[in-house]
Amino acid sequence: TPGFRVLYSMNGSIQGSIIEDAKELVANVKASCDDKVKITKIEVYGEGGRVLNTVSVDSDSIDVDILISEKQKYYFLKLYREDKQIAVTAPIWIK
Repeated sequence: TPGFRVLYSMNGSIQGSIIEDAKELVANVKASCDDKVKITKIEVYGEGGRVLNTVSVDSDSIDVDILISEKQKYYFLKLYREDKQIAVTAPIWIK
């Protein structure tokens, strides 16, 4: 969706990165919608496309930290807007 911007990082490493030797993982999601449509939900996905965490939000601009409790080889996010548009991030890989 044009104007639906998402910046996804984990422990300071941006999407597409490989993180090594992380004891604790915290995902940070910054997202905004130029057309002011609200973002309603963030889902954290792991191996096999399994949903690991769901966070409800209600704004056209968000900055959210999500503690990751389940160890996986990679994580990616889906963000949902109230108009049913979805953004999918690139994964962050864990070594």
